[in-house]
Amino acid sequence: MKRLVSIILNFMIKNNVISKDTEEIEFYRYGIEITLSSLINITLISIIGIVTDYTFESRDKIHKNVQ
Repeated sequence: MKRLVSIILNFMIKNNVISKDTEEIEFYRYGIEITLSSLINITLISIIGIVTDYTFESRDKIHKNVQ
Protein backbone atom coordinates (compact mmCIF):
# COMPACT_ATOMS: atom_id res chain seq x y z
CA MET A 1 0.00 0.00 0.00
CA LYS A 2 2.87 2.40 0.78
CA ARG A 3 4.27 1.90 -2.70
CA LEU A 4 0.91 2.75 -4.28
CA VAL A 5 0.60 5.86 -2.09
CA SER A 6 4.10 6.94 -3.14
CA ILE A 7 3.23 6.45 -6.81
CA ILE A 8 0.09 8.57 -6.41
CA LEU A 9 1.99 11.28 -4.51
CA ASN A 10 4.77 11.40 -7.10
CA PHE A 11 2.16 11.68 -9.84
CA MET A 12 0.46 14.57 -8.02
CA ILE A 13 3.79 16.37 -7.47
CA LYS A 14 4.86 15.80 -11.08
CA ASN A 15 1.59 17.32 -12.35
CA ASN A 16 1.82 20.28 -9.94
CA VAL A 17 -1.31 19.23 -8.05
CA ILE A 18 0.57 19.61 -4.76
CA SER A 19 3.83 21.30 -3.82
CA LYS A 20 7.01 19.56 -2.67
CA ASP A 21 6.62 20.96 0.87
CA THR A 22 7.34 17.99 3.17
CA GLU A 23 4.70 18.90 5.77
CA GLU A 24 2.01 19.19 3.13
CA ILE A 25 3.04 15.90 1.53
CA GLU A 26 2.52 14.07 4.81
CA PHE A 27 -1.05 15.34 5.01
CA TYR A 28 -1.72 14.16 1.47
CA ARG A 29 -0.02 10.83 2.20
CA TYR A 30 -2.31 10.26 5.19
CA GLY A 31 -5.42 11.21 3.20
CA ILE A 32 -4.52 8.92 0.32
CA GLU A 33 -3.79 6.02 2.72
CA ILE A 34 -7.16 6.45 4.46
CA THR A 35 -9.00 6.71 1.14
CA LEU A 36 -7.33 3.61 -0.31
CA SER A 37 -7.92 1.67 2.90
CA SER A 38 -11.62 2.57 2.84
CA LEU A 39 -11.96 1.65 -0.84
CA ILE A 40 -10.27 -1.71 -0.25
CA ASN A 41 -12.57 -2.44 2.70
CA ILE A 42 -15.71 -1.52 0.78
CA THR A 43 -14.59 -3.61 -2.20
CA LEU A 44 -13.83 -6.65 -0.04
CA ILE A 45 -17.14 -6.39 1.81
CA SER A 46 -18.98 -6.12 -1.51
CA ILE A 47 -17.16 -9.13 -2.94
CA ILE A 48 -17.87 -11.20 0.16
CA GLY A 49 -21.53 -10.16 -0.02
CA ILE A 50 -21.79 -11.13 -3.67
CA VAL A 51 -20.01 -14.46 -3.19
CA THR A 52 -22.12 -15.41 -0.16
CA ASP A 53 -25.32 -14.03 -1.75
CA TYR A 54 -26.04 -11.65 1.15
CA THR A 55 -25.91 -8.44 -0.83
CA PHE A 56 -29.57 -7.50 -0.53
CA GLU A 57 -30.55 -9.29 2.64
CA SER A 58 -30.41 -6.20 4.83
CA ARG A 59 -32.39 -4.17 2.28
CA ASP A 60 -35.11 -6.86 2.18
CA LYS A 61 -35.36 -6.94 5.99
CA ILE A 62 -35.79 -3.17 6.08
CA HIS A 63 -38.58 -3.28 3.51
CA LYS A 64 -40.41 -6.11 5.36
CA ASN A 65 -40.30 -4.13 8.63
CA VAL A 66 -41.66 -1.00 6.98
CA GLN A 67 -44.65 -2.73 5.39
